[in-house]
Amino acid sequence: MVGVDHVDVLVKARARSKLTAVVFAGDEAMLVRWASTLKFHQFTHAVEVWLQHADVDEAESRAERQYRQREFCLSQSFEGMWFANGTFDPISGQIVHDTLGRIEAELFDTDWADAKERLGRNPLDRELGTGAQRRVDALVEMARRAETTPESGQRPAPLFTI
Repeated sequence: MVGVDHVDVLVKARARSKLTAVVFAGDEAMLVRWASTLKFHQFTHAVEVWLQHADVDEAESRAERQYRQREFCLSQSFEGMWFANGTFDPISGQIVHDTLGRIEAELFDTDWADAKERLGRNPLDRELGTGAQRRVDALVEMARRAETTPESGQRPAPLFTI
């Protein structure tokens, strides 16, 4: 079933540029089939990929605009606490998300094992740190790892999502 949210995605895709409107007319049946068969997040991803192919110039212009909108603010309160807020372009955001997620999972596994050993049983959720606290710890660990990387270290291969 195609819901209102699916239709909204299709309407916005068609209206993105004159070229996407033309290409949309030829691909409409396929796009509607995607809307009726894919989960919503899969559908929106598929439409985004379709848009990149339907109008390459617009996709590149959009990516450049998003990249220029990136920002990150880190400020300290009068009591010494730190506040962070940021906006990432899609590629940078995915890199940070994936790396932070991997470190957060490592920290969860360690937290779980320590609590299990201390308690002599599987810990309850309330006996572990929260996910939000673990993400802060993961971000700090990411910074520590960056500081201890040798100068001759190799950067990872570029991230490509197709």
